[in-house]
Amino acid sequence: MKRNASVLQVTPNHWLTWNCRVVAQRQSVATLRFSNWGEAGELNIQNYLYQLYREDRLSKNYYLADQLKCIAIAQKPNPLFRQFFVKEGDRRYELKATSAIGRQFILQEYGQIIGSLYPAHCLSRKVIVDLPESIPLSVKLFMVWLMLLLWKRQ
Repeated sequence: MKRNASVLQVTPNHWLTWNCRVVAQRQSVATLRFSNWGEAGELNIQNYLYQLYREDRLSKNYYLADQLKCIAIAQKPNPLFRQFFVKEGDRRYELKATSAIGRQFILQEYGQIIGSLYPAHCLSRKVIVDLPESIPLSVKLFMVWLMLLLWKRQ
């Protein structure tokens, strides 16, 4: 798979938190903050805030929204599998782990692998995000948030 020019690095602020900063081409482009309560968070891209949240504890639905509308919805069809179906506008993606125990995820569209998200090192929480430029930054980071939620559970 060809590496995209807009590869992102997502790095935790320090070892006691899952809150992260996002860097592209050595410049900070966003922050990702996890809520202390439940599966929720906040994405800040150039001072524009997005909400990240799960509908409720029993729901399969996860949302990316701004103050005006829902931007993307992810469904986790089975609690046993590390897989999400993400809908953004007319586009549909499948975000899934490459193995039962590994931390690397791939992104597929129409059954084709179009990108990947993976730890920088085997024990690292730093994430390399190699996704197509055609996907909005907010949606890319929504996918990172989904993956990190699963890492947190492990």
